[in-house]
Order: sequence, then C-alpha cells, then structure tokens
Amino acid sequence: MANRLESEDSPYLQQHKDNPVDWYPWSDEAFQKAVDEKKPIFVSIGYSSCHWCHVMERESFENTEIAQQLNSSFISIKIDREERPDLDKHYQDLYYLVYKKGGGWPLSIFLTHEKKPFHIDTYIPAGGDGKGGMAELLPLISKSYIEDFDGLNSSAEKLDRISQVLAPKNYREIDDRFIERYLHEVRDIFDGEFGGFSTAPKFPNSGTLNTLTVLDNWDMVNTTLQEMVQGGFYDLVDGGFCRYSVDREWLVPHFEKMSYDNGLLLETYSNSYLKFQIDIYKRVALETAEFLIEKMSKNSLFYSASDADSGGVEGGYFTFTPDEADGKIDLGTLSKLSITSNGNFDGRSIIRTGEPQEFQNELKILKEIRQTRDYPAIDKKIIVSWNSMVIKGLLRASLIDSRYLEVARESMHSLLEQLFINKTLYHSKIIDGTPKIEAFLEDYAYLIDALLELYNRTLDKSYLVDVKRFLKIAVDKFYRDDRWFISADGDFETEAEADDGSYPSSVAKIINSLLSSATLLDSLEFFEIAEKSLQQIYGTYLQHPPAFATVTEALYRYKKGVVVVKSTRSNLEKLNNQTALTLHKVSEDSSYEICGVGQCYKSLDTAFEVEQFLKSRIS
Repeated sequence: MANRLESEDSPYLQQHKDNPVDWYPWSDEAFQKAVDEKKPIFVSIGYSSCHWCHVMERESFENTEIAQQLNSSFISIKIDREERPDLDKHYQDLYYLVYKKGGGWPLSIFLTHEKKPFHIDTYIPAGGDGKGGMAELLPLISKSYIEDFDGLNSSAEKLDRISQVLAPKNYREIDDRFIERYLHEVRDIFDGEFGGFSTAPKFPNSGTLNTLTVLDNWDMVNTTLQEMVQGGFYDLVDGGFCRYSVDREWLVPHFEKMSYDNGLLLETYSNSYLKFQIDIYKRVALETAEFLIEKMSKNSLFYSASDADSGGVEGGYFTFTPDEADGKIDLGTLSKLSITSNGNFDGRSIIRTGEPQEFQNELKILKEIRQTRDYPAIDKKIIVSWNSMVIKGLLRASLIDSRYLEVARESMHSLLEQLFINKTLYHSKIIDGTPKIEAFLEDYAYLIDALLELYNRTLDKSYLVDVKRFLKIAVDKFYRDDRWFISADGDFETEAEADDGSYPSSVAKIINSLLSSATLLDSLEFFEIAEKSLQQIYGTYLQHPPAFATVTEALYRYKKGVVVVKSTRSNLEKLNNQTALTLHKVSEDSSYEICGVGQCYKSLDTAFEVEQFLKSRIS
C-alpha cells in the first residue's frame, strides 16, 4: 500500500511511495502530527539519481523492521533536494557547523516535534550488527526522547540557535591584488598531470574553469579539458559528462548525469574551441549539446538528471565486456578502447581512449549495443536554474554551429511560458505537470544570466526588458541589508553562499548580471547593489579565494569596469565576439560610442579602433 508520497509530483518522492516507511512530504500535516503525538521527526533528503540514496533505501527504508521502528516512534519526512534547495541548504549548513566539513546525500536529520534539530548525519547503514546503524540508532533516540526529553531538547535548542545565526558582516575595500592571489592559490591545488583542482573524488569545477578563461589564464584550463574527455567521466558513446570521477585520472565516474554539469561544460568547451580552434573541444561541445537534446529534453525543456544505476547495477548501462561486442569488433581494437576481459570497473569495462576520432565506427557499434539496454531512469523534473545553464551553453555552442541559436531561443520561450505564470516565476515542475514551488534566488540568477546571453547573441531588446524585470524582482525578494538569501519567505532565513558549490554561486552570478545590466541599462542602483554585495563578501573571499571562482570573475569585472559599445547593428557585427568586459547595444549612431555606468569614454570611427581600445583596457 502506497504511503503519502503517492500524490507528490517529485520523481524522487515517487521512488519512495511504496516503501513500508509511512513517509510524509515536508508539510504542516506532518509537523502537526508530530506535535499531537509528541514524537521526534526523521527527515531524509536526497534526489532521484543519487546512488547512495538508493543504497540507503534498499538497506533501511525497504527493511520492514526498520520501517516499523520509524512508523511507531517517529514522523518520517522525505525531501527532494532539487525541489527544495532552501531546506537542503539549511541542513547542509547545519551539518557543516557540527562536523566542520561538507555533507552530502542522503542527508539524515532528527528533529524534535518542535522542528529543532538534535542529530544529523549523511548515509547511515542499516546496522543490526551492533555497529551503530539505523537498527541501533532508532531505539536509542526513541528511548532518550521518552526518558530524557528535557536534556535532549536543551541540546536541540542550542543547535537550533546556532543554525539560525547569520554570519557577521565583514565589509572590506577591494584591493587590486585579488587576481594574483586567486591564480597563485588555484595553481597550488591544480593537478598538473591530470588536470582538475583536487585529488579524488574529482569534480569538473566549472566555475573555476570558466573564471580562468575570463582571466585569460589558459594552461590549467587546457590541461583539464583534454584530460576530462579521455573516457569515463566523459561518455565517449552517448556524449555528455557524468557527475564526478571517483579517481584522480577521470576514469571511473559516478555515472549519474546532471543537466547543470552538462550545460556548464558545454559553455566551457564552446568558449575554449572559439579561443583555440582545437578540434576535440568542438567535438565534445557538439556531442554534449546533442546528448542534452537527444536524451534529456522534451518540448524544448531539459530534464534534471539521469541515474547512475541501471537495473539496480551501478554503471550497468555504460560499461561493456568483450563478449558483448564479440564478432562486431575485434579484440585488439576493443583493447585499445580499454574493453578487456579483466575490466576496469567491477569486472566490466569503461570505454577510454585518447584518440576517439580513430574509433568512430566502433563507437557507433557500441552505441547500438547500448540501445538494446534499458536507459537509466531520468528525473523528468524541469528546473528553471538548470534549464538556464543549458540554454546559455547552447548559446555559446551556437557560435560554433548556428542551428543551436534557434534551439536556445525556443527553450527560453518554453521555459518562460511554462514556469512564469501570472507574474510569478516558479522553481520547477514535472515535464507535463503544473508548477507549485515558487522560484529561489538561483532560478532568477541563472535565468537572468541566460537572458543576458540571449540579448548579447541577438541584440533583441525584448530580452533586455526581461532582464530588467527579473532583476528588479530578485532584488526585491532576495536582497536585504546587503545580503542575498536563498528564498523569499521559506521555512528558514538562509543566506545564500557566495562560494561555488555543485555549480557556480547564484550570488556571484547575480552580481555579474547586475554589473552587466548597470552598464546596458545605465542603472546606478544596480551597480551600487553589486558593489555593496562584493564589499560584504570580500573579507570572507580572502580566507580561501579558490572557493570563490565566480566571485573572482565578478571582482575582475567590477575593478576593470564593464563597458557597452553602442552603434548600428551592421557596425556591431564587424566587431569580434564580446569579452567578459564588453557588451553591445544597438543605436542609430554611425560611429562607435563606448560607455560605462553614468559616463562615456570614447567615440570612435572604425571597428579596428574599438578593438584596440578594448584590448588596452585588459592589458
């Protein structure tokens, strides 16, 4: 018999609707029941393509004995972190306060019936062997809740107070050495052999790569981009990037594919091809675009993620054995593709080669073999921020292949049509469903970023009208007292982070958009908000600049000054593509006028003079 998750839209919550656990969604009903029965609350946060979430489900939430303990002594709540990033951020911050390290998923939180947290963890094994798993933990908590509630509640109140405290303000004047400091510290953590900015596990760090391209510092970018696409972390058969690599060499991935990673890396590889004309960057960019369109979209909107598991086996869809290609590809060639009898992943093989262009026919055969398999489950949730990342990536790819421009325009049209309803922007919806949860800061930040890119590519002023509208709403909803908050009126007042996380910081993104819009719209108000935001962040930034890649881009653009070149459309088409410091705007003036916020610098007659002036500003 299905539990209360049966009526929820979220694919992740739907995955748990048949668990023997009597799950509730995050709701007033659940909290009132906890109060009425004076029971502790167990909150589990995850997402549909999370491998360890599936493991905990199999071990604990499908275990009838553990489910019975939860049902008799707790009120159990399931949260989709993609649906409620505000709740996830609040509890991930709490985990960091407790353990002084980052958390992850699944996230497991125990609350009093008054919603005060008293215990937090990530994945908890089923236990039953005396080693402190769920089977041992639940009775202990239940007993303490009955026999020593006052002591437990006192500890919970202290933890709850800590979790609600905002970081102190720390205004700092922004000096001119931040770029030197940032590049020095990033180089210290750079893996010179395999690229990337950690050991293992290794994430793509799109914010770092994109910021280094803005700073025109390419050696670390090139090494990383070439190493990431040897196979494994990058799927040589279907295209597209996995979530992260469990090893230093980018060989064994966590096989889930997120639309945000692929949108961001599509932008990175497109920009890098436009800079260097390196063929592999073009191939990867276009393959990634096609993967997103072929596997991850419907009606011009993009799904959130595909699963790591297939048929209950991690990586089952993606890996091969020599027998599966027997008679179609000879063993020698299979070996060159790293498909061997011993395998490189649990007895099976992840395809890997430094020369994929030499094996195009073989890769097509392997794709045909894959097509006989069940594709991993896809979370068909449409998230505004993640779709916006894909749209921007497609716009950058359209500078390589112009057909993606129309794809991106149609995607933006569909996104606004289906998730901006009656002047309200929503965060997400199931592809054929109705949106229910209003947008968060990240949705506005990335939507505005994509709209600015659309304007830059088309010079269509209607996109600039949308930029101004959404920026004003975002400032009104999420900006107060020189701080940015994740949600407007959620369950918690959670300040948005300026450092990059799974993807670049929404605070940094919206500051960059404010700087661009201040120049395009000649808005001193937008510029001052960006300036105050950066001054508030800068003291924290100096503690560890590499964590603040996208803030570094904003600092660079703030100190150098963003300018707009105004002229006729035909004149503007004579200029090279805009840099991070340069925007274009159509006017009736046959000369080129170059302006910043509240002032103009030059009036020039030729495209050559404009480009020389712009180069002089970044030297």
